[in-house]
Amino acid sequence: MTEEESLESLMSRYVAGDPEAFDEVYRLTSKRVFAFLMMMAGDRNRAEDLCQTTYLKLHRARAGYLLGSPVIPWLMAIARNVFLDDARKRGRAKVKLTSSGDLPDMTDPRRPAPSGLGDAIDVAVSNLTEHQREAFVLTNHSGLSPRDAAVVLGTTETAVKLRVHRAYKALREALAPYRKEDA
Repeated sequence: MTEEESLESLMSRYVAGDPEAFDEVYRLTSKRVFAFLMMMAGDRNRAEDLCQTTYLKLHRARAGYLLGSPVIPWLMAIARNVFLDDARKRGRAKVKLTSSGDLPDMTDPRRPAPSGLGDAIDVAVSNLTEHQREAFVLTNHSGLSPRDAAVVLGTTETAVKLRVHRAYKALREALAPYRKEDA
């Protein structure tokens, strides 16, 4: 059996009431879901909370799972919705003026300036637009095909490919200072 077939049969068993099947679904998928949420949230504690919420929602929505359909796109759609719900609750940060009436320094004190390529990549990915980051993370870090990512994002395969292309372009520009010069 392939992993996808295995997940489908495990979900079928779980929907039918086998609680041990959930443990196996979790074991096979949790690292992938956590990695997606970590890339989207940029904070380990928040990603852990979102991952727990994702599996709670999976449990609650298990009766809505269409038997035989791919599990990963369905699960990643749940994870994405959990992330978006959390982001909406957090709302946009309101900018407050300093006591002198000036705008505060807009650098994030929790995120130091990139000290190397790894940090620069993290900053560049976090600076992508939300649509670009989602498409990039789903296809490059979560291993979904553009077709499956389109299902998760509720868009077309072409739109996913375009978002990923734009993400690559933005990442190339952001990481240009780290490119080795041709000799």
